[in-house]
Amino acid sequence: MHAPKTLIGALVLALAAAPAAADSSALERLHNAVESAWRNAPDLEVRRAELTAAAAEHRAEAAAGSPMVEWQREGIGSSFTNRDNAQTTLRLGAPFVPPWEWGDVRAVNRDAGLFTEDGIRAARHDLAARVATDWLQLAATLDELEVARGRLERLEQAVTLQTHRRDLGEVAGIEVVQLELERLREAGHVHQLQSGVAAARARLVELAGPDAPLPVAGDLVTLVGLPSTLPPAADLEARIADGPLARAATAQARVMASRAGLLSEAAWGRPEAEAEWERFPALDGIPGYDAAGVRVSWPLPLGRAGRERAAAARATAAAATASAAVTLRELERRARTASAAADNAARVLAEAEPVMASLGSAERSLAEQFRLGAVSYLVYIDGLSRLDDVRTQVIGARLDLLTARVDLARVLGSGSAFPLPEVSP
Repeated sequence: MHAPKTLIGALVLALAAAPAAADSSALERLHNAVESAWRNAPDLEVRRAELTAAAAEHRAEAAAGSPMVEWQREGIGSSFTNRDNAQTTLRLGAPFVPPWEWGDVRAVNRDAGLFTEDGIRAARHDLAARVATDWLQLAATLDELEVARGRLERLEQAVTLQTHRRDLGEVAGIEVVQLELERLREAGHVHQLQSGVAAARARLVELAGPDAPLPVAGDLVTLVGLPSTLPPAADLEARIADGPLARAATAQARVMASRAGLLSEAAWGRPEAEAEWERFPALDGIPGYDAAGVRVSWPLPLGRAGRERAAAARATAAAATASAAVTLRELERRARTASAAADNAARVLAEAEPVMASLGSAERSLAEQFRLGAVSYLVYIDGLSRLDDVRTQVIGARLDLLTARVDLARVLGSGSAFPLPEVSP
């Protein structure tokens, strides 16, 4: 008789100690999952390649162009023999950037580099927030699964108790059937949550790789307790402008503006300089000689093609500037929405705190009353549902609070709202 009680006591102690053991490493495991995603996520490499290619194209447009060498032979007769007046010419030429465009070229190269750096930093930061959101969703689903398993276990105990009472003739068989139906419904809920855990784990593995540390039940409680400072509404716009997502948008607008300024000057082409050496052979007593020369070609700012190229560059720059403004407004809306969601979730948790403190005693009292026959099975089922609804609501509020903080950290690029891993330059 004592063995089952000892086993149950050990299980209770183990379950009580499990969250405490995970508490000390919850944030560390989350950070390790993010760092694993930085190493393994293929979409991060795709974004890095796209940014590098775009910056290379901008720098190529700013460059003068490739030099050329030309060898020319004139006076070739039949069977490729040289005639008496055969002439050999060697030319070396290259387009060049005139001095008054050097500042525009430097601006394009500088802004292209910043565009790449800010874009990669924003991509890494956004990936960190996505991994954190999926990690928290998995942790919340695990907590809900723990609640559902506890309810299923209590219903199984109730079915066993009512079956024993039915065999003694104390209750009708319909009560056992009703409890069994409720147990089956809860078993289906447990299986549904297990599928949700598998799906959430698959999403996380897709982002962070198979070796990323996963959350355990109880991690949300620890992370909710981490310090978090939300920026005041007056400072929100300035904080957003300094965030990685906003900086990436403005960097793109800046490089397109520099490109437009340069292409407005070079829309008709680059000037070219050429040096030439010619060898004239001796002919009819006239001695042969070498001749050197130079040529400079300068495009005239005339023609529709150049005007259209310049107009297209200016329109692209205007579109990028407008797109950056739209992005800033969208980020500001997301920040205000996340701040309001965090405030609401915090209020829900504050109101639920005294209730959560008394759930354990209420549940034990309800179970004891049912065991003694003081309440019916309907009251018992309804009581369990109400208690577990409170637990599930609190889990949802914790998830809402943490995901709102993560979204704020994503927009602001600051660990004050949620301590995402630092993105190195």
